[in-house]
Amino acid sequence: MILKNIFNVLIISSAVLLTFCGDEEKTKQNTDEYSIPVKVEKVKYQPFEQFLTFYSKLMGIKEATKGAMIGGKIERVNFSVGSFVRERDIVVEFDTYNPAIQYQQAKTAYENLKKNYEK
Repeated sequence: MILKNIFNVLIISSAVLLTFCGDEEKTKQNTDEYSIPVKVEKVKYQPFEQFLTFYSKLMGIKEATKGAMIGGKIERVNFSVGSFVRERDIVVEFDTYNPAIQYQQAKTAYENLKKNYEK
């Protein structure tokens, strides 16, 4: 049994030697054909910087969309997109001569009521 194991080891080792100890010129030629040039540098400290760019859409915690009860020409917009707006702030002002607002009728009625109150 021991002789059988020794014999197997000798056969395997001789097969390996014959396989790998072949023609060295062929081995060198094959490695030259498939070799890749390598640049060698010393390892040294250098800062590592990485910049990442992401595209996203940001939204507020609370958002509201309101529409005007009237239409017509807008005289002035008091806030730009993305501005902080408090409750009861006037965002859009309409022209006072807009017929849908009836500003002139309301102003005339107010003045008449004020005169009657002062009498």
